[in-house]
Amino acid sequence: MITIPSVSISGIGQNSASWTINDLSNVFTSDFYNNAYVVATWSGGGYQASGYDYPAASGGTTSKSASGSINGLPSGTFISIQAYATAANGTAYSSGTTSFTTASPPTPTMNPVTIAYRQQGAFGLTWTALSGASNYTISYKQSSSGASGTWSTFSTTGTSYYLSVGTYGVQYDFKAIATLTGGGTSNSSYTTQGTSQPKTPAISGQVTNGSTFTIYTSGMQGNWSSITVERLSSTGSYLDSKTITPSGNQYVQWLNMPANTTNQFRAYSSYSSLNSPYSDNTITLQNNRPEEFSWTYEKSKDENFNLTATEWNNLTSKINEFRAYRLGTNSSYSFTQAQTGSPFYAVMFNQAVNAINGINNPSPTISPPSTKMRGDIITASDINQLKFSINSVQ
Repeated sequence: MITIPSVSISGIGQNSASWTINDLSNVFTSDFYNNAYVVATWSGGGYQASGYDYPAASGGTTSKSASGSINGLPSGTFISIQAYATAANGTAYSSGTTSFTTASPPTPTMNPVTIAYRQQGAFGLTWTALSGASNYTISYKQSSSGASGTWSTFSTTGTSYYLSVGTYGVQYDFKAIATLTGGGTSNSSYTTQGTSQPKTPAISGQVTNGSTFTIYTSGMQGNWSSITVERLSSTGSYLDSKTITPSGNQYVQWLNMPANTTNQFRAYSSYSSLNSPYSDNTITLQNNRPEEFSWTYEKSKDENFNLTATEWNNLTSKINEFRAYRLGTNSSYSFTQAQTGSPFYAVMFNQAVNAINGINNPSPTISPPSTKMRGDIITASDINQLKFSINSVQ
């Protein structure tokens, strides 16, 4: 049997190698086209061949060699190579096999975790699928725990996950690693960071002092740098806002709101360039305090003054507006109507005094004047005191 040298292997890669048979002179002895080839085998019945056609030199006496590349080999696998040569005088085999192991593929690095969205106390996480991965393990911890902090983990076959952390305004570290279908794991992704949403504040409100809108905030947890309370019109259009800080009062006020003003209020918190959703409830406050009373013609102390029937009747109407505001709709006082050209009686004055004194919870901060007897003088100070007293009802 004719033998040929064993094949030499070089350029070993993951799926290929280069081969050379150095001396085929004892096979290629004629001027016919000759053929050399190698066959690679591996465990499990794997098989691959690579051939080379070579014309013999004239006379067939020149030393000849053949070379080529064999492709389609499995990576990280032990391979055996047998060389063959055929010519006019028969077929030759290499005296032995040549063995080598193909290169293993480099360990892939997992793609990083990104934050797709945030919700109260939770993250929506996502990552790009890694080729050859069967599942993914995501690790996370609070950044403040430092390098020695304990990582929590979860595993999933998907490429997204809703992670509830139950904290607000807290920064977290995230990293991922993939389990590979061929065995082993990927390299870990680089660590990414993200901060959870600050807590949405709860709000409540009330009308105080008759014309002050007060909005209270509560329920804050975790980290937050400010709460913004927005004031809206009755139809929901933005008007203005006030800010609360952790070290300040946990309420804001709008003072001296005009009578019959209706506003809506909502709030959100902020931290590290993140805003919480708006408060779950929108507060509606209405200032139904009547507008303050003024005389049509000023009444000056120590000067003569005129008091028209219209002015007096306007005053008594205003007193009843304030009584309804503080005492309810069934609290109207029965006043004697002033008539143009008719006398002004002490009883009419006393009705106004008594009607104001009947307002309570709270009472006017400025008391009305004392009642008058028939024949008493009613001064400009007395008349103005009625105005000051009714306007002090809050």
